[in-house]
Amino acid sequence: MNKRDERPAAKAGRILLVEDSASARRLLQELLLRLGASLPNLRLASTVAEAGTVFEQWHPNLAFVDVELGPGPPVEPKDGVPFPRNGVELARQFLWRDPALRVILSTAADPSDERILQLRREFPVEVVVKPLLAGRVNEVLARTLDRPGSGPALGR
Repeated sequence: MNKRDERPAAKAGRILLVEDSASARRLLQELLLRLGASLPNLRLASTVAEAGTVFEQWHPNLAFVDVELGPGPPVEPKDGVPFPRNGVELARQFLWRDPALRVILSTAADPSDERILQLRREFPVEVVVKPLLAGRVNEVLARTLDRPGSGPALGR
Protein backbone atom coordinates (compact mmCIF):
# COMPACT_ATOMS: atom_id res chain seq x y z
CA MET A 1 0.00 0.00 0.00
CA ASN A 2 1.50 3.35 -0.94
CA LYS A 3 1.39 6.45 1.25
CA ARG A 4 -1.57 7.92 -0.67
CA ASP A 5 -3.68 4.81 0.02
CA GLU A 6 -2.95 4.86 3.74
CA ARG A 7 -5.05 7.98 4.37
CA PRO A 8 -8.14 7.61 2.17
CA ALA A 9 -10.22 10.15 4.11
CA ALA A 10 -7.87 12.87 2.83
CA LYS A 11 -9.42 12.53 -0.64
CA ALA A 12 -13.02 12.23 0.57
CA GLY A 13 -13.86 15.93 0.51
CA ARG A 14 -16.67 16.98 2.85
CA ILE A 15 -17.70 14.17 5.23
CA LEU A 16 -20.97 14.05 7.14
CA LEU A 17 -20.90 11.64 10.09
CA VAL A 18 -24.40 10.72 11.34
CA GLU A 19 -24.44 8.69 14.56
CA ASP A 20 -26.73 8.98 17.58
CA SER A 21 -24.31 7.34 20.03
CA ALA A 22 -21.90 10.01 21.34
CA SER A 23 -19.16 7.43 21.97
CA ALA A 24 -19.48 5.87 18.48
CA ARG A 25 -19.59 9.35 16.91
CA ARG A 26 -16.43 10.37 18.78
CA LEU A 27 -14.66 7.11 17.85
CA LEU A 28 -15.53 7.42 14.16
CA GLN A 29 -14.49 11.07 14.14
CA GLU A 30 -11.10 10.12 15.62
CA LEU A 31 -10.68 7.29 13.09
CA LEU A 32 -11.53 9.58 10.17
CA LEU A 33 -9.07 12.21 11.38
CA ARG A 34 -6.34 9.54 11.65
CA LEU A 35 -7.26 8.38 8.13
CA GLY A 36 -6.69 11.85 6.70
CA ALA A 37 -9.93 13.79 7.17
CA SER A 38 -9.57 17.39 8.30
CA LEU A 39 -11.78 19.09 10.89
CA PRO A 40 -12.98 21.77 8.43
CA ASN A 41 -14.20 18.98 6.12
CA LEU A 42 -16.02 17.00 8.83
CA ARG A 43 -19.52 17.66 10.18
CA LEU A 44 -21.30 15.64 12.85
CA ALA A 45 -25.01 15.00 13.35
CA SER A 46 -26.77 12.97 16.03
CA THR A 47 -30.35 12.92 14.69
CA VAL A 48 -32.11 12.52 11.37
CA ALA A 49 -33.32 16.13 11.55
CA GLU A 50 -29.85 17.50 12.29
CA ALA A 51 -28.34 15.39 9.50
CA GLY A 52 -30.93 16.65 7.02
CA THR A 53 -30.13 20.25 7.86
CA VAL A 54 -26.37 19.73 7.52
CA PHE A 55 -26.88 17.86 4.24
CA GLU A 56 -29.01 20.63 2.71
CA GLN A 57 -26.75 23.48 3.83
CA TRP A 58 -23.30 21.89 3.42
CA HIS A 59 -23.60 19.37 0.52
CA PRO A 60 -21.22 16.62 1.71
CA ASN A 61 -19.32 14.36 -0.67
CA LEU A 62 -19.42 11.36 1.70
CA ALA A 63 -21.84 10.35 4.46
CA PHE A 64 -21.29 7.78 7.20
CA VAL A 65 -24.79 6.92 8.44
CA ASP A 66 -25.75 4.74 11.41
CA VAL A 67 -28.40 2.23 10.29
CA GLU A 68 -30.24 2.27 13.63
CA LEU A 69 -30.24 6.04 13.90
CA GLY A 70 -33.31 7.28 15.74
CA PRO A 71 -35.44 10.02 14.18
CA GLY A 72 -35.02 12.53 17.00
CA PRO A 73 -37.77 15.09 17.51
CA PRO A 74 -40.76 14.95 15.11
CA VAL A 75 -40.38 17.02 11.96
CA GLU A 76 -42.95 17.82 9.28
CA PRO A 77 -42.40 16.27 5.82
CA LYS A 78 -40.42 18.52 3.50
CA ASP A 79 -41.59 18.98 -0.09
CA GLY A 80 -44.02 16.09 0.35
CA VAL A 81 -41.19 13.67 1.18
CA PRO A 82 -41.88 11.62 4.32
CA PHE A 83 -39.49 12.19 7.20
CA PRO A 84 -36.93 9.36 7.54
CA ARG A 85 -37.41 7.10 10.56
CA ASN A 86 -33.95 5.52 10.58
CA GLY A 87 -30.50 5.71 9.00
CA VAL A 88 -31.38 3.59 5.96
CA GLU A 89 -34.28 5.89 5.04
CA LEU A 90 -32.07 8.92 5.64
CA ALA A 91 -29.35 7.54 3.35
CA ARG A 92 -31.97 6.83 0.66
CA GLN A 93 -33.22 10.43 0.81
CA PHE A 94 -29.66 11.75 0.62
CA LEU A 95 -29.01 9.62 -2.47
CA TRP A 96 -32.26 10.68 -4.16
CA ARG A 97 -31.20 14.29 -3.73
CA ASP A 98 -27.54 13.69 -4.66
CA PRO A 99 -26.87 10.45 -6.59
CA ALA A 100 -23.12 11.22 -6.63
CA LEU A 101 -22.94 11.15 -2.83
CA ARG A 102 -20.81 8.34 -1.45
CA VAL A 103 -22.54 6.55 1.47
CA ILE A 104 -21.19 4.16 4.06
CA LEU A 105 -23.70 2.63 6.45
CA SER A 106 -22.50 1.58 9.89
CA THR A 107 -24.36 -1.12 11.78
CA ALA A 108 -24.06 -3.34 14.82
CA ALA A 109 -26.83 -5.47 13.31
CA ASP A 110 -26.60 -8.11 10.62
CA PRO A 111 -25.44 -6.42 7.37
CA SER A 112 -27.79 -8.76 5.49
CA ASP A 113 -30.78 -6.97 7.08
CA GLU A 114 -33.39 -6.61 4.33
CA ARG A 115 -33.48 -2.79 4.64
CA ILE A 116 -29.74 -2.64 3.95
CA LEU A 117 -29.92 -5.14 1.10
CA GLN A 118 -32.76 -3.20 -0.55
CA LEU A 119 -30.81 0.07 -0.34
CA ARG A 120 -27.73 -1.66 -1.80
CA ARG A 121 -29.86 -2.90 -4.72
CA GLU A 122 -30.91 0.70 -5.41
CA PHE A 123 -27.63 2.53 -4.79
CA PRO A 124 -23.91 1.70 -4.57
CA VAL A 125 -23.52 1.97 -0.79
CA GLU A 126 -20.99 0.25 1.44
CA VAL A 127 -21.47 -1.19 4.93
CA VAL A 128 -19.06 -1.26 7.86
CA VAL A 129 -19.95 -3.52 10.79
CA LYS A 130 -19.47 -2.29 14.34
CA PRO A 131 -17.34 -2.32 16.38
CA LEU A 132 -15.69 0.37 14.28
CA LEU A 133 -12.08 -0.75 13.95
CA ALA A 134 -9.50 1.32 12.06
CA GLY A 135 -8.73 -1.47 9.59
CA ARG A 136 -12.40 -2.03 8.72
CA VAL A 137 -13.16 1.66 8.32
CA ASN A 138 -10.00 2.19 6.24
CA GLU A 139 -10.86 -0.72 3.91
CA VAL A 140 -14.48 0.32 3.35
CA LEU A 141 -13.54 3.98 2.95
CA ALA A 142 -10.85 3.18 0.38
CA ARG A 143 -13.24 0.89 -1.54
CA THR A 144 -15.95 3.57 -1.52
CA LEU A 145 -13.67 6.33 -2.76
CA ASP A 146 -12.05 4.15 -5.43
CA ARG A 147 -15.43 3.20 -6.91
CA PRO A 148 -15.82 4.52 -10.48
CA GLY A 149 -18.23 7.37 -11.03
CA SER A 150 -18.54 10.98 -10.05
CA GLY A 151 -17.60 12.10 -6.59
CA PRO A 152 -14.98 14.01 -4.63
CA ALA A 153 -12.16 11.66 -5.57
CA LEU A 154 -12.82 12.59 -9.21
CA GLY A 155 -13.17 16.32 -8.69
CA ARG A 156 -16.92 16.69 -8.16
